[in-house]
Amino acid sequence: MTRAAFVNLMTRAGQMPSLLASFSIFLPQFAFCCGYYVAGAVIIFLVALSALLSHILKCKDAAAALVFSFVISILIAIPVIQNSFKNLDAPTGFGTFEISVSSSRSSLDGKRRIFGLTDGGVRISSVFEESSEDCYPTDLILIEGEMKLPSKATNPGEFDYKSYLERKGVARTLQSDDIKLLSGGRFFSKIQSFFEKERMSFIRAVISDMDPDDAAIAAALLFGDRSLLTDDMSRKFTLTGLNHLAAVSGTHFAGFLILFPYLVSLSGIKNRKITASVYIILCVLIGFLTSWTESVTRAAFMNICAYFGRDALSSMSIAAILMMLADPYSVVSQGFLMSYAASLALRFIVPGIRDKITALLIDLMKKTKWRKGCNHRFEIRLSKIVSVFAVCLGCTLVTCLFTESVEIRLGPFMVLINIAASFMVTFICASFIPVMICSLIVSLFTGDMAFSSISLSFMTAVFRSFVDKASGLSYSSFAISCEPGYLITALAVVAILVILPQCLIKRLFFRISCLILCAVIGIHAADQIKYGAVKIIFLDVGQGDCALIMAGGKTALIDGGVADEGLKTLPVVLDHFNISKVDYAIMSHWDSDHVGGLLSLAKQGRLEKLYSPYTVCDEQVEEILRTVNGFDNTACHDFLTDMVVKIQRGDLFILSDDCRLDVISPENALSGENEDSAVIILDACGCKILFTGDIGMETEELLAASGNLQDVDILKVAHHGSRFSTGSVFLTAVKPENAVVSVALNNPYGHPSLEALSRLEETDCRVYQTSLSGAVTVDTGLFGNRISEYVDERGDGSG
Repeated sequence: MTRAAFVNLMTRAGQMPSLLASFSIFLPQFAFCCGYYVAGAVIIFLVALSALLSHILKCKDAAAALVFSFVISILIAIPVIQNSFKNLDAPTGFGTFEISVSSSRSSLDGKRRIFGLTDGGVRISSVFEESSEDCYPTDLILIEGEMKLPSKATNPGEFDYKSYLERKGVARTLQSDDIKLLSGGRFFSKIQSFFEKERMSFIRAVISDMDPDDAAIAAALLFGDRSLLTDDMSRKFTLTGLNHLAAVSGTHFAGFLILFPYLVSLSGIKNRKITASVYIILCVLIGFLTSWTESVTRAAFMNICAYFGRDALSSMSIAAILMMLADPYSVVSQGFLMSYAASLALRFIVPGIRDKITALLIDLMKKTKWRKGCNHRFEIRLSKIVSVFAVCLGCTLVTCLFTESVEIRLGPFMVLINIAASFMVTFICASFIPVMICSLIVSLFTGDMAFSSISLSFMTAVFRSFVDKASGLSYSSFAISCEPGYLITALAVVAILVILPQCLIKRLFFRISCLILCAVIGIHAADQIKYGAVKIIFLDVGQGDCALIMAGGKTALIDGGVADEGLKTLPVVLDHFNISKVDYAIMSHWDSDHVGGLLSLAKQGRLEKLYSPYTVCDEQVEEILRTVNGFDNTACHDFLTDMVVKIQRGDLFILSDDCRLDVISPENALSGENEDSAVIILDACGCKILFTGDIGMETEELLAASGNLQDVDILKVAHHGSRFSTGSVFLTAVKPENAVVSVALNNPYGHPSLEALSRLEETDCRVYQTSLSGAVTVDTGLFGNRISEYVDERGDGSG
């Protein structure tokens, strides 16, 4: 870069010192918080060098901003680095721990979530019953319990609690059995305690007379408390791409304050100081009710600055600096990143999308019979209409940069759903304050707050009904979250650069981004040709079996774990891969750890049919159907008649030209017990996978003698690795190269047994355990197969 170019760049950057400072602080802190210490140090060095050169070349504003960034970066990098080294020696196991509380928050489900520091300086997170002991920031508490590693996601689409806590610098979770307050009552703690109790009392008073489902929606939309949402409703928010509306953000903030200018106008108050004071108080009140999350803090600060005529970029930048000073780890939190990404999209990307779409529509209309109506006034109106869609498209585009942690779907329905939902939430938020004022007035005469409950119940019921209906349409969209993150990121970056107006960033990165995108598309295309025909996932369902097979637009499930897995794990995984219904659901036999999850899915209407070797309604079958689905004897018979199809040796399931399932046993099941488990060979592009249910050595030896077995590439080990299965005769017959054991860690049965593992080792077979590897994925295609683990055996996420 020439001297003149550098001076020009620094002069222009110095015109917005707050933006330059926030950007210069953000980059090194992001690197440090992610563990890239060398990169962070290099960035700080470059900031210092740029400050020196700016000073020499007399770019005073830029030099001052960079010096400020350099000093602040060092100050907030020190605790991050110190925390990282302390986390290496973080304790685990049972004990009594002295914790200094750094933050505390109650939720409507009766839980209190705290973050704190041990006496060794290690950041921890703990959740306990709100009634056990009140504690607030600066309090010192004694917790007796178990210090553990945070739980990690082990299946595609699951929430990764470990990554979530890592973004907060937390290394351990503390499961509390007993809590004692050692010292409290400090001034700050008393203030926090007072406001927290008043906040929770107010929220509970607002939703107390509402239907539980409507109350949960109201709590999420108005106060950012998702704790009352059922798993099913949370899943529907994810499906429809409305998760951001269930956590208070800029959309809600704008809704709360949208009526303020009209109310000021109606009141006739023209004193700017009075209206400004009221506006600031309202912003603070909204922040207080919504717990001052990252997105709320940004929105509050930006709204206050906008009210006083400050530009959006400066107010965003100052808010970012304050948040980074308050908590250095905020720079890697999902709320911070997505909130600022959306705000920047509104500033830089949405206008470009709006102008391009408007120009395209005008050009099309000028070529038709409507060309006479294309005057200046019409173009302005069309631009306003297009802006609504442009906002949704722009925010979705930047959200694609977060596919690793957010489920994203693209499609015309999704755009319309998001636009309609945003309007509805804005209306609910805008109505909240007037409704509460009217309710207070009514209560003076009636003595109760029924008016607010009725009004909010109606609005939230309408919104809930909308989400219910919209979630069904989401499956017609394209789920990009199950595509490779590197491909989606490359596409999103190029699309953003295309839309951006001419600027330094576009000139520097557009060509290289296009080259990277071409290379990424080539790599992905080659990967799809080689391995992309069939995907088989041995899911981690604890002490149970479950395998998901996807090929040619059809899906099959072989077993489904226990009933709870069908309520929690399986719907999440199916939604991740945009599967509304499973075409073929095969239960190997009637043990609850195999069939329970499938029955739960059937109850949700997510299975076409159930296929089983045994379809007689005996005591075992009745007991399982009664326990999982609540059926009586008549309902059990009806369910088996209408829903369950009998399978036996010789039956065939064809998913595509490259994928078929052959049932090789039993010939005629006499019971739903282990030895009558369905034994199935999957042929996926020549890759042979053998599913064995819970058969024992007796059935294994009969199969080996029958001649129906063949060499297989992958063996799903029978009965979770029991010592009574996976015999030497059987292994000699199938000669597996790889084996998958579906099993829970530290299960009470001692699975997989040392004997079974020893026999597998003798065959030079590589063994994967879902308890260690999480979901085990097999990708097959024309040129081979690839096996990958969702997490490696050390417990580090790789999925």
